[in-house]
Amino acid sequence: MASQQDSARLPYSARDGPQGIRGAVLERQVRPLCGRGRILAPPRRLLPGPDLISLCADWRKLGSRSECEGHGDLLKDPGEASRGAHRPSALSEADCAYLAPRGSDRSWRGRREVVAPPSTFPASACFFSLSLSSAHAPLVEMPLSHRGPWLLLAALLCSWPPLPSQSCPAPCECSEAARTVKCVGKELSQIPSGIPGYTRNLFITGNHIPRLGPGAFRGLPHLLTLGLSANRINIVESQAFSSLPNLRFLDLSNNLLGEIHPDAFGPTNNSIQELGLSRALFNSSAIQHLATALSRGGFRHLIKLELADNAIVYLPPGMFAGMSSLRQLDLRNNSLIGVKNGTLAGLRLDTLDLTLNALKTLRVGSLGDLAAQQGLHLYLKENPFVCDCEIEELAAWLNTSTQVQDVEQLVCAYPEDLRNVSLVSLGETELDCHAVEDVLHTSYVFLGVVLGIVGLVFVFVLYLNRKGMKTWIVSMRDGCHDLMESYHYRYEIDSDPRVTRVSTTDI
Repeated sequence: MASQQDSARLPYSARDGPQGIRGAVLERQVRPLCGRGRILAPPRRLLPGPDLISLCADWRKLGSRSECEGHGDLLKDPGEASRGAHRPSALSEADCAYLAPRGSDRSWRGRREVVAPPSTFPASACFFSLSLSSAHAPLVEMPLSHRGPWLLLAALLCSWPPLPSQSCPAPCECSEAARTVKCVGKELSQIPSGIPGYTRNLFITGNHIPRLGPGAFRGLPHLLTLGLSANRINIVESQAFSSLPNLRFLDLSNNLLGEIHPDAFGPTNNSIQELGLSRALFNSSAIQHLATALSRGGFRHLIKLELADNAIVYLPPGMFAGMSSLRQLDLRNNSLIGVKNGTLAGLRLDTLDLTLNALKTLRVGSLGDLAAQQGLHLYLKENPFVCDCEIEELAAWLNTSTQVQDVEQLVCAYPEDLRNVSLVSLGETELDCHAVEDVLHTSYVFLGVVLGIVGLVFVFVLYLNRKGMKTWIVSMRDGCHDLMESYHYRYEIDSDPRVTRVSTTDI
């Protein structure tokens, strides 16, 4: 098949002469290096030799712009030629366009577009994104001293057999250019096999996948984003994410997580920066499984953790241990009744959202070092605060701190006479805590006086009846002594069989 048509597919051939081609027209903009215009040279990955900057210093421009008139049709999308348009274009698997001169004088009159089939050029040489510049921009010519070896190398590379392409698992949608695979609403019951290894972003959402088994994502070492929302996932087994060492973003929201193995996350998942678990827990007891998995998983580089809308009643101790990089903690719309001391110890949060919970009060000590951290943004609105003496500490802190961002929206829910009263406006007069303390103090004093009087009366009565009491005590003592003697005698008889026989003979 050594025909003229075949030779036309190469970026350079002997019939064009040593100066007949201006280089392989695989275009990319390097304006910071070479100024304006196209680079008519093999792509950078085909230039392992001289530095690109040094080459740019030796390149010379052709004549005026009029010489390049009509030569902007360098690239071609499937079904549409880009005739010098100022818009992005890309080489596809079906098209790889080249420009060749016309005429024996090697001038650039007119143009000839040669489109090669996919089997002619390897993906490494042709299939990459390019930016199309103006058709009137001056072309750049590579000197003869540099042109020959690279054109020959480009010709050899483009004559290689095609690289094997990775198939897309049905019924998913794959984009190799975007390094993305989507399996959205496909009624999948398990993670599909055969996901291309080039995948950086994987979205498997809106399916019915009840279980994530060990190594469910094997063969995806470069995966950065994994979306698994709305899959009704109930069980996450050990080492489910162990084969994803470069994972940065993991979304498990809108699932039914009830059983999470303690080793679901491992040391290989320390690169995770964002973890989405909103509306992900099947019930409130699942928080203990999650806390164990999070504490054992490491997550040293975790920045954002979303736990909103999970009906969480309490936060297990040590749940956030080791998350030294955590900056955003979202606990909105749960059922938290309080935060225990030490739960947030060691955290350096920028944002802590506790809105729409069941907090009746919040002890400032439970915030630990966060209470004094000036960069903290704390949200506490929509909580049923009980404005009694226990909230006095929080009210005083709210008046001096700058961390609470919605302080004006914090109001009392109980008692009835203080409903919708702002917490920052509460004072000693409204709470009347000192009056209550005075009443309690008076009550305790009165009770002590009464008990003292009763004791004195009892002692006085005993003193008046001391003789009778003495006689009664002696009689009680003698009676108890006789009773104990009789029990002792019977015990000796029952324990000695000889005495028992004698007693029977006498009878």
